[in-house]
Order: sequence, then structure tokens, then C-alpha cells
Amino acid sequence: WQELLKVTSISYLSVEPEGETQFLTDIAEVEYDYVLKKITDQVASATDDESREYWQTFRVRMLMNRKQYQAALEELETMQALIPDSTTRYIQYQKSGCYEGLEQYDKAVECYDKLLELDGGELGWVYHYYRAVDYSMMEQYDKAEKDYTAMIEDPEAMEYSVLEAKHHRGTIRELYLKQYDEALADYNDVLAEDSTISS
Repeated sequence: WQELLKVTSISYLSVEPEGETQFLTDIAEVEYDYVLKKITDQVASATDDESREYWQTFRVRMLMNRKQYQAALEELETMQALIPDSTTRYIQYQKSGCYEGLEQYDKAVECYDKLLELDGGELGWVYHYYRAVDYSMMEQYDKAEKDYTAMIEDPEAMEYSVLEAKHHRGTIRELYLKQYDEALADYNDVLAEDSTISS
């Protein structure tokens, strides 16, 4: 059966690069080294930037799924050097995940700083949220509170994400900033808004 998987994966890799992503991910559970090698071969044989970027992106995902964050970072650096314009946002976002996996939260924050400079509009609330989490991990609770507030006040933010951010901000205000009235207001908002959304 392993040989059958290999033959099938070769067919997908050579015929339909846009359709095999989930298939290869499933195969990787039992044939990870093989699949990673095939993806690496596709990167090496790519004849244009778009194809190379596609396969490098997939390789980054595979490495991150296996928590091989340092290897994923090295791949992202290679992508940035080869095709910097089209991959800047993707690279910074994936780097932040790698740094968080490595518990290098200060470097993850730097990635979100760059993302907010590049794309602080529609997705700004996402970056504020995750940067707040990283600040919390570094026990920089005043900065985390400000980022949660920026996220909550962003009109693009999703409703349930706002509730989650209010809960986290309330916890920070209560336990670390000793802002008890503000923390209570956050908790009350969560309770009120959660019941409204549920109904």
C-alpha cells in the first residue's frame, strides 16, 4: 500500500499541482520524508516564480505542521530573497508563527509590526490580536492591553473574536493592571453580547 501511495502522489505532483494539497498532506502522515522530498524536487525543477512560490509555500506548511520551525524559517528566508514583492505579507505572517513555535515572542512581535505597516487595514485586527497574545507571553501586559483595545475598536474585527479579546483584556486588567472597574466592564460586555449573539 505504501508503494501505491507513492505512485499516486507522483501522479498528482506531475499532473495537477493545484489539486493535490490535501491529498499529499494526508499521505505525509505515513510517508512524510518521501512527500517532503517530492515537494523539494518540485521546488528545484520549477521554471517560473509562481510555480516555485507555490511549492515553497506548501513545503513551509509541511515543516510547520511537523513543528520544524527553524527549517521553515530558513525556507521563508529563501522565498523572500527570490521573490520579495509577492510574498512579503505571507512570509511575515508565517515567520510570526514559527517564532511563536520557538517561543521567540519578541521576534514574532517584530513580524506583526511589519504586517501592520504593510497591511493595517482589513486584517489589522488579526495582527493586533496575535501581537497582544505575544506581549502577554512576554508579560508586557500594558502593551497587550493596548493591542486588545485596538483590535476591539477595529470595525473589521469579527464579532466572536471581539468577545474573546474582551475576555482576555478583562483578565489582564484584573490580574496584572489592577484595573478592576475596567475589567468588570469587559466581563459584563462579554456576558451581555454573548447572550445576544446566541439568541
